[in-house]
Amino acid sequence: MVNRPGYLNPFILDVAGVAPEALSDRADLYLPEGPGPFPVVVLVPGMLREPPEVGPREWPVFRGYAALLVSKGVAAVVVGHELTHGPQYPEALRTVLRALDSATARPEVDSKRTAFWVFSAGGPLALALLAEHGDRFESLALTYPLLESDHLADWPSPDAAVAGLGDHQLVMTTVGQEVPDLAPGQRAFLTAARASGAEIEHIDLPEAYHGFDSQDPTDDGRRAIGRAVRSVAHRLLGTDPMTDGTTV
Repeated sequence: MVNRPGYLNPFILDVAGVAPEALSDRADLYLPEGPGPFPVVVLVPGMLREPPEVGPREWPVFRGYAALLVSKGVAAVVVGHELTHGPQYPEALRTVLRALDSATARPEVDSKRTAFWVFSAGGPLALALLAEHGDRFESLALTYPLLESDHLADWPSPDAAVAGLGDHQLVMTTVGQEVPDLAPGQRAFLTAARASGAEIEHIDLPEAYHGFDSQDPTDDGRRAIGRAVRSVAHRLLGTDPMTDGTTV
């Protein structure tokens, strides 16, 4: 048997596939049916120390998140940024912002209803987005994020990011069996965010592992993903997540 990389595991939720179109050489756009304009979520993968054999735009987990958002009437963008070649955060931030610009230039996308969803070691990008580009989006989702920036020169701090939360919605998913180096920064960020009075939804999975959405297929994980997707979608759509009757 040939061992495949964990990032090529199936998404843990069964979801109807959606065919994307290339938005640029580094981003794919997933659109709901209909004329729109639709709100949009930019999905931002984490970091890899070495280039993967298949880029994040092809990973089942991100295709799955994109398809779930589309099922809620929200467009999605999956970005393949420079973090697949190590910690090239400034370059990756520019790529992520260009992906948003390319998406909102489309007539099917509403430039006034936008969000970012950042995963794992992509977290420092979220710090910069909040601290320096908060006027570009209204909602931020984080899934098992790295929320420290001491290792990056001239990069916004978690405190600067919290100061930029303002009226943004924050949906943050954490796991109990987290990579040890990531958990303290997550706890500190949540504590500071709560003290700021920001709108926060914290989804905690005590028994789950980092990468649970492709490598730990449990019912709790499936429910957590569904809850996070609903929260982001309903903020962008301006509807009540308790009234749509869906479970995913």
